[in-house]
Amino acid sequence: MNSAAPSFMATLAHELRQPLSSIECIAYQLSLVLPASDEGVQRSLARIRELVEQSNGILSEGVRLADQKTL
Repeated sequence: MNSAAPSFMATLAHELRQPLSSIECIAYQLSLVLPASDEGVQRSLARIRELVEQSNGILSEGVRLADQKTL
C-alpha cells in the first residue's frame, strides 16, 4: 500500500465518525425524552448506540490495518 493510504483511511474514518457521533447523540437524547416504559423504543435506541459503537470499532481497525501495511 502507498503512503497516502493511512492518510486517506484516517480522513475517511474521521469524516464517518462525525455523523456517527450525531446519530449516537440523537439516540441518547431520544432515550431521555421518550417513555422509559416503552421497552421496544428503548431497545431500538440501545441497538442504534451499539451499531454506532460497532461502526467506530470497524473504522478504528481499518485505520490500524492501513497503518500496519505502510510499515
